[in-house]
Amino acid sequence: MREIAKSPVSFRSSFRIKAFKYSSDNSFFPPSSNNSNGKNDKSEVTEPIASVETFKVGIDLVIKKDDSLQLYYKEESMTDWVFDKCVTKTVKGSENSQEVIFDLPEDVLPSELRFDMGTNKNQEEVQIKNFRMKYFDKSFEAKDTLFFQYFYPNEQIDYNRDKATAKPIVKAGTIYDPMFVSRQVLTTQINKLIK
Repeated sequence: MREIAKSPVSFRSSFRIKAFKYSSDNSFFPPSSNNSNGKNDKSEVTEPIASVETFKVGIDLVIKKDDSLQLYYKEESMTDWVFDKCVTKTVKGSENSQEVIFDLPEDVLPSELRFDMGTNKNQEEVQIKNFRMKYFDKSFEAKDTLFFQYFYPNEQIDYNRDKATAKPIVKAGTIYDPMFVSRQVLTTQINKLIK
């Protein structure tokens, strides 16, 4: 298993959270304590909370119908795609571009990725605007038509490389599973982020 890259400060960082309560006039105020003269002494209550940096994958796309998208990942020693190595996001259909962010589980550093384009067999053409990966302060981005340099479609996707659009294809007698699988050049980019 790969060693997890450490942040220059520390792997776990802490931040402060302000707690709020409703006042009688329904506005938000920081918690307060009543002092002896009955006036509120506004004071913050802060607690350190551990925050773990995870490997993030973002895809900006125009997807016109509601769907459920999946991002599968392989870790270094894996040879097959495994059902439980997946992050699923539900999206609402829209004519506008929307960002879908997949947060991989804590301590997962992928070696390969697979983007499954959903379960809606009536999905229309999807336009891929941008693909991003981020880990700590390092990031990688492939816009529009560059997506194809890092992923190849399976036989259930009609991909127009010039327009960066993907049309899922329903094939009789086969399980509906349109997907993009990462190429070796993406593994190289992943390694640059996690080393």
